[in-house]
Amino acid sequence: LSFSLMVHGITYADEAYSEETKGHMSVRFWNPVMNNGVINFPRPENCPYPPKILREMPIKSFDGNMSFSGLHEFDGGVPWD
Repeated sequence: LSFSLMVHGITYADEAYSEETKGHMSVRFWNPVMNNGVINFPRPENCPYPPKILREMPIKSFDGNMSFSGLHEFDGGVPWD
């Protein structure tokens, strides 16, 4: 069963797998096919179509000087307690 052209995934700048995707946000396409109930997903670099570059994107670096929200910053615990 063929599902025609579909989005395989989005690649962010820090996940670049080639020079073409480095420093960009890009989207990958493929033609999935189900055989006996199984769809085999290719690795991003093995998608049959070249990636579509959406925009330039700098790689965000996370160091000790950055502040961001996280689970431990909430009032003493897990929000679903």
